[in-house]
Amino acid sequence: MVERASDLLLSQEGNLLHLDRTGRRVLGMGELELGTVLLSHLVFEKSERKILSRVTEIGEWRGECCFRHQRSGAAIPMEAIYSALTQGGSDSGLEIAMEPG
Repeated sequence: MVERASDLLLSQEGNLLHLDRTGRRVLGMGELELGTVLLSHLVFEKSERKILSRVTEIGEWRGECCFRHQRSGAAIPMEAIYSALTQGGSDSGLEIAMEPG
């Protein structure tokens, strides 16, 4: 399974705030694209809805999901841990640790 690491950080609105170098390479992204990409661009819709509902419910989701390569559109199966980030008791974003599955 995935070790706890901040590979991806998203704002409460779903905007990509941080993606490490390995993640950018795997997902086919450049550093300049970070502020313009949403979670819905990175994860296939069916996975996204199921995962986010679970994170909202219990604060975390672990399992396999398909990310989307940003250049080719190809599905990339990943083992991932989605964790809700909170600040002052309210949601402040989402952290995703991932590795190819």
